[in-house]
Amino acid sequence: MSIGVNALNANTEPIETHKKNDQLGKDAFLKLFIAQLKNQDPLNPMKGTEFTAQLAQFSSLEQLTDINKNIGSLQNYQSASNNSQAVSFIGKEIKAKGSSFYFNGNDSADIAFKLNNYASDVKLYLYDGQDHLVRIIEKTDLESGMHNLSWDGTGNAGETLPAGNYSFDIMATDMNGNIVNSTTYVSGKVTGITYNNNSAYLMLGKQQVAPADVIEVSGI
Repeated sequence: MSIGVNALNANTEPIETHKKNDQLGKDAFLKLFIAQLKNQDPLNPMKGTEFTAQLAQFSSLEQLTDINKNIGSLQNYQSASNNSQAVSFIGKEIKAKGSSFYFNGNDSADIAFKLNNYASDVKLYLYDGQDHLVRIIEKTDLESGMHNLSWDGTGNAGETLPAGNYSFDIMATDMNGNIVNSTTYVSGKVTGITYNNNSAYLMLGKQQVAPADVIEVSGI
């Protein structure tokens, strides 16, 4: 009677097969396989097909282990490459997808959005860091495409708002009152790089922007 990999003879010494992740490594697999050969019934030895099948399993396990190592190395290389690329953005003016930005309390903040179609009425709703509505800016008769606005840092009553994080939404409609889809963007000079969960983010003042969201770079 043949003996399976997980059913060794009672006289076989126990072999440590558990790793930290409770998976059978290729070295432990090979030890079990050799132990199986040593303890097989001499009157009913393992068939050649069983022997070949288990060798194939071992070969597959070894290949998968090597693939995992190569993938890990590739991920480390890609991460290092992305981080290096992010550093090259420092000092550049960029435009990126997003609706949040940091207002420094002095300079005007650049806001951009893209309309999918012509809009007869466009309202920009500006919120502070506590999601309080602080300003509504209205525009009319805007063509489809990219549009840029410069916010001077004042609220609806003309008061100067403090430095901090702000966000905005766009509500656009056509002549029939139908919603016109839009995409919001933020822009500014990259002042530095920060790292979060092993990923690099561009800093626009105190606002984080993912490099993948950048659609335009100037000042190269």
